[in-house]
Amino acid sequence: MKKRTTSHLLNGSQISSSDAIPKIPIALTIAGSDPTSGAGIQADLKTFAAHSVYGLSVITALTAQDTRGVKKVFPVAFDIVSEQCATLIADIPLKYIKTGMIYDEDVCSFVADLIFQHELIAVIDTPFAASDGTLLLGEKTFDTFVSKLLPQAKLVTPNIHEAELLSGTSIGAKKDVEKAASLILEHGANAILIKGGHFGGEFSSDFFMTNYDSYWLDALRIESVNPHGTGCTLSAAITANLALGYTLLESVKNSKEYITEEIRNSIQVGQGRNVLSHSSLIMQD
Repeated sequence: MKKRTTSHLLNGSQISSSDAIPKIPIALTIAGSDPTSGAGIQADLKTFAAHSVYGLSVITALTAQDTRGVKKVFPVAFDIVSEQCATLIADIPLKYIKTGMIYDEDVCSFVADLIFQHELIAVIDTPFAASDGTLLLGEKTFDTFVSKLLPQAKLVTPNIHEAELLSGTSIGAKKDVEKAASLILEHGANAILIKGGHFGGEFSSDFFMTNYDSYWLDALRIESVNPHGTGCTLSAAITANLALGYTLLESVKNSKEYITEEIRNSIQVGQGRNVLSHSSLIMQD
């Protein structure tokens, strides 16, 4: 029988006896803001907190959106984004970072340089467009994403549609997923997780691949539930698990458990899609 536990989330965090500074895992999210708190920066910070990881945040864009879709995007100026990052880096020891919506081309290039220069371990999410089709990156940003940001990824986490864009191929079956993953890795990323939630069938199957091995990860599909913010949450959970000391594959597996449970416990707060509550912890034996 399964029970709720927080043991694997705490992972030995301590308080220093000399200066009372919490020695806890820290992770940074660089992403857009979602006023519904279902996705973006807000979902990332909730996910970090659910894993007992202290979350830092740098906002790249504001949005006007509700549970039914994105109405408008307001990119944050380059100088504001870069100053936020520089100020944080100068003060707080940082190793783990998750990126989400990056609308501006120059900001995308800056974030890539930041990861490289500070040798950060980066989980790169790929929210190129909202579910309603609203573009979440500028006209020239995609090319910069592929050429500069993608090679800095410890892990990149596209869904099926995003994997098609990144690989330049069509995906209709598992063999197409595997081919697309291989092509995307050629851009320089360390590993890729292609999320299979857009496929039908009994299972929601994700494909994890590095230059050395690959795995299909299955979970029973939760029918008739398609909540907002699952992509943001999954990549944030992987980042949190890495900050807790898990290997990349362990982090992916733990996070798939987490997102499956969150989808099961999603809630309705508006007239559109459900959102994740982040109030349920991973279920373990």
